[in-house]
Amino acid sequence: MILNKRCLTIKNKLTLADLEVGDHAVIKGFSDVPMSLKLLEMGLIPETKIEVESLAPLGCPVNIKIGDYMLSLRKSEAATVKISI
Repeated sequence: MILNKRCLTIKNKLTLADLEVGDHAVIKGFSDVPMSLKLLEMGLIPETKIEVESLAPLGCPVNIKIGDYMLSLRKSEAATVKISI
């Protein structure tokens, strides 16, 4: 769990990039409008539940499970996805 990181970022809103392996979240929106279209097309729909499956050693890519499929995102892309825990 990333409890300490969550406490620090709670005021700034959490993003998908803040999560660690095994964390669950719900997508709430996007902070980058041009990127949001690409992410929506990949299945990152608001109110969808996600789970972080794995992270590369340097944090990029972020591998998440959405429904019955896996998706890999760059950390910069994940940082534009607003979430709630």
